[in-house]
Amino acid sequence: IRRPPRSTPLYSSAASDVYKRQYIYSLMFILAFLVGYNLVKSFFMKENVDEKYLDPLLIYLVLSVFLGARLGEVFFYQWGYYQNHLIEILLPIQESPNSSILGLIDGYKFTGLRGLASHGAAIGMTIGLLIFKRKYNFKSLLWIFDRLTIPTAIGGAFVRIGNFFNSEILGKYTNNDWGVIFENRGEVLPRHPAQLYESFGYIFLFIILYIYATMGSILFGDDDPERWADLGISLITLFQVLTLSSWENVMLPMQAIYWWSWIYSFSFISICSITILNLVIAILVDVVNHQHDNEKNNN
Repeated sequence: IRRPPRSTPLYSSAASDVYKRQYIYSLMFILAFLVGYNLVKSFFMKENVDEKYLDPLLIYLVLSVFLGARLGEVFFYQWGYYQNHLIEILLPIQESPNSSILGLIDGYKFTGLRGLASHGAAIGMTIGLLIFKRKYNFKSLLWIFDRLTIPTAIGGAFVRIGNFFNSEILGKYTNNDWGVIFENRGEVLPRHPAQLYESFGYIFLFIILYIYATMGSILFGDDDPERWADLGISLITLFQVLTLSSWENVMLPMQAIYWWSWIYSFSFISICSITILNLVIAILVDVVNHQHDNEKNNN
């Protein structure tokens, strides 16, 4: 690996920008929940579901996602450190003998919550929704998951952009004169912006869902309004097709009317399956690299 000229990096994350980067990271989470909230609200309106459940659903999701993500990072990856720094688990601070927070708290510095595990967030969200369902029994748990899956795609894109600015989930070295140098981690060699690659994958998946949902509502809306009446309902139908959950009950009636409808369903499943497979592989590689980096730092 050779060191590239200082003028070549696509982006450089300097340590002096820590507060700015934390603001961007927080902003990405806010945007993820804001976009998701409005998408789910549109589903509720189109399906005549009482909107009084929206606000408590958002509260349960925010709390469960952040708690799950944080505790996942702590117990899956960093328990060796946090067992001796319990106060840092849920507070955005880190022990630093020569630092002070606003001149009031000596021995600590503000760092933000730099450590949120996505699979911990998934576990936390599942538990949070189970608790929500026990209190607000208005729809089935699978119904709620179906409506939340659509905004999750675009929400994941925002979160990965936040990871990029927060210098988390690093890619491999490019071995070339281009890439991203994460200077705040003390690095001098450019890496692949793996966070942005994954983010683009989520955006691509959302765009594909959006395009096919629009086409489906136009092509099949008059013949099967229960599944293709509008964009929101079509998105939910496509998710059912994508997961191969009784997909034949969705597409075979349309094929009986339009012989060419198999092209629509086959192309959608093929494109999305390839995209999701690559995203799953990328996530697994991220987890393995993260574990490897933690073991290297501990040693």
